[in-house]
Amino acid sequence: MKLPLPLRGQLSRPYGYLFIDVEPLAEFLKDKEFVTVGDVVTETAFRLGLRPQMALIDGRTKRVIAKEVKGVEGYEVVTLRNEPGLIRVSAVEKMRELIASGKKYLVVVEGEEDLLVIPLVLHLKEGTYVVYGQPNAGVVALEVNEFSRLRVKNLLESFQPEVC
Repeated sequence: MKLPLPLRGQLSRPYGYLFIDVEPLAEFLKDKEFVTVGDVVTETAFRLGLRPQMALIDGRTKRVIAKEVKGVEGYEVVTLRNEPGLIRVSAVEKMRELIASGKKYLVVVEGEEDLLVIPLVLHLKEGTYVVYGQPNAGVVALEVNEFSRLRVKNLLESFQPEVC
């Protein structure tokens, strides 16, 4: 499924709690279940001693190759493919399988992980947070709930089918 150009602007706004500093973020997340999406957010979480259920990275930050994430002992490393600007059905299916297993995973995305926030919101249990970077603003913690699911379902209806 391909992201239509008019939606790019909508997705550049934070949805959820925006944290400008990492200390309040760490305090907020310490007793919560959460998933990280993005190299910097994931690296920051591990550096702060936080342990996400799942961490998605693509090895790039603002499309520049990022350094390796450290501190992921105890996480199974899984690779999946998801091209920039798309949400691959195979990526969604794989993430659903990983979520159902209950294990901790570091998911290395060949392509781009940003849009995978959308299927995570659909498939994680209510009350889980999806934590992702908001370029030039901070970090967003989006709670999975009825409202966030409705929001991403509405977004997905605007996506266009694409053969990969």
